[in-house]
Amino acid sequence: MGIFRRRTRNAEHSVEIVFDDEGARRLYRGETTHRVSWADLERVALRTTDDGPFAEDLFWVLVGSRGTGFVIPSSLIPHGMVERLQQLPGFDNEAVIQAMQSVTENVFVAWRRPV
Repeated sequence: MGIFRRRTRNAEHSVEIVFDDEGARRLYRGETTHRVSWADLERVALRTTDDGPFAEDLFWVLVGSRGTGFVIPSSLIPHGMVERLQQLPGFDNEAVIQAMQSVTENVFVAWRRPV
């Protein structure tokens, strides 16, 4: 698949989201601060706030099985990452649509690892 990246525009904060065949990572100033492998991924959720439309109000939450995972502001989702998540068996695109339309504080679960 290759490596896909998305970086903040503010170089002072320098947060970068990277995903590849192994999983996803959050880097701060070039150092990995959080990671989750696709094999350990347990849940994908979208958290919404009532802060929009002029502030970030949609966040992707990746939860791993060993306490791994992290939150990604939607503005930092790398190109192709949503499509990668949609490949998870039983991924709920309707939950994503509902989250994108939400203007309140809420959590929408788009995927859970089958038991």
